[in-house]
Amino acid sequence: MLVGQTPPAGVKSLPPTESVQARDATAYLEKNRVPQIIQQLLCAVLYERPDDPKEYMVRKLEETRNAKARGQALLLFTRENLTALFRIFDVTGKGSITKEQYDEGTGMSSPTLVSIALGLNQSLSKGMRTIGALDKASTRPSGVEHDIIRSDTFVEEALAALSKL
Repeated sequence: MLVGQTPPAGVKSLPPTESVQARDATAYLEKNRVPQIIQQLLCAVLYERPDDPKEYMVRKLEETRNAKARGQALLLFTRENLTALFRIFDVTGKGSITKEQYDEGTGMSSPTLVSIALGLNQSLSKGMRTIGALDKASTRPSGVEHDIIRSDTFVEEALAALSKL
């Protein structure tokens, strides 16, 4: 029986090859945290705007590998970077963001991230997912009970989450 053909009665069907390959690829990427790494690199490149983005990303990956070999975490974002990103997320300038803004971003594509980083689409404010840290971020940050998360809370939570990656 060929993949995709209807099996004879009593025989289980085989999933299409693409589905198995896609599932394996997704599992591999998730296991190795590739989407989070790429998300962090892209956001860092957009924030820093290096003259040579490829060299910058290679250097950051090498620094991360070397830090990991020493048993240290190397964060691609500094406190200052995260504070600046918070200001982008705080589109109303209130000095706080909502819980939704703190962790929203499911399905965010690179063009959307580029738009946010360039300030072209500030209505799509995202937080922890933008920096690749949603799965390690606190689900109950300070201020969440009032849906008001301040910059210092966002920065501290982001640094803690990023250090767990």
